[in-house]
Amino acid sequence: MKQKTKYLFGKSAAIFSVITVFLFSIIFFSSVINAQDKTSDDTAKGKSEPDVNPEEEYEILYGVAENFKQDEKNGIIVLWGNVKITRENGYLNADKATIYRDVETDDVIKTVAEGNVDMKDGDLFATCDHAVLNETDDTIELTGSVVVTQREDRVEAPYIKYNRKTGIREGKGNDTEVVRFRVRLKKKKKAEPESSEATSEDKGEKKE
Repeated sequence: MKQKTKYLFGKSAAIFSVITVFLFSIIFFSSVINAQDKTSDDTAKGKSEPDVNPEEEYEILYGVAENFKQDEKNGIIVLWGNVKITRENGYLNADKATIYRDVETDDVIKTVAEGNVDMKDGDLFATCDHAVLNETDDTIELTGSVVVTQREDRVEAPYIKYNRKTGIREGKGNDTEVVRFRVRLKKKKKAEPESSEATSEDKGEKKE
């Protein structure tokens, strides 16, 4: 009787061991398959959705003004009273500044500055009465006692338009004002005169 019980107990233990190994194998292979699927999904997401830093799509403006008004519905920000704005590539100071945005895309359309305008945009410095910075076509339009300096060039006119993309500056006069400019041009190097020794040798060869 004892031998039979021992036999049954040993057989049950063996069956239990087989079942345990079988279940463990199923769990192990399931985890491997899930890990592979997750890796494939992550790889696919990495290809279709590259990492983009949202901060790179926006420019942060800093500044001060005596008054501030923001109309989110129409995408307009108005600053007036000793306005001083600091931008990534320069600054804009004026009595009043109005920023217009596209409410659907959130893109800046233009910035209008009025009164005692003093600005820097890249390597361009300007003072005038009125300025329009058009972001849609990358141009700057300046009117009223305009003075523009860029590197060592200087232009004064009633109206100046500057294209950021092409680098073209266009000044226009009117009935009472003309365009005044100072443009730095590199001189052409003068040919060096022949030495006296070389000239004497040439004369000697001619006499012979």
